[in-house]
Amino acid sequence: MSRNNSLDASRLITPAQCRMARAGLRVSVRELARLTGVSGLTVTRFENGNASCPDETVLIFRRILEEMGAEFTQAPQGKLGVTIAKPTS
Repeated sequence: MSRNNSLDASRLITPAQCRMARAGLRVSVRELARLTGVSGLTVTRFENGNASCPDETVLIFRRILEEMGAEFTQAPQGKLGVTIAKPTS
């Protein structure tokens, strides 16, 4: 996997954060795949940690999930999490 130096590695999310965000937003694997232009298998493999996923793809997952209301967090102790914005309607 080639790494693009212009990518901010601190913006990458973990497979667990991706699963948590999808669950909180009630977004299926197929829906995330469709929105990001990848296969459902790519999403599943990333979330299961079974295969390396290009950083560019992980950043697209993050962007789409953030646009839907997910906020990816990291506590000072290194604990990672996800919060979901409350719907305005």
